[in-house]
Amino acid sequence: DIFLLDRGFPSVRLITLLNGLGKKYVMRVSKSFLKEVNEFTASSDIDKTINIDITKRRIATHRIKDIHEPVNFDLR
Repeated sequence: DIFLLDRGFPSVRLITLLNGLGKKYVMRVSKSFLKEVNEFTASSDIDKTINIDITKRRIATHRIKDIHEPVNFDLR
């Protein structure tokens, strides 16, 4: 099974949940979803794997809900 999710669904919580369950997914995100995504869309790259590092400081600064520990995952 592969989950297909549109722009209304992206969240760090959902990504960590799907990754933790070992699920496969394709998710459209807005350019402003995460800083790293915004930087990619501003670059001339066409395809790239981006490492996302959600630290405790970033959780507090951006008020990321339901995530209390640092999280690290890749987006493509």
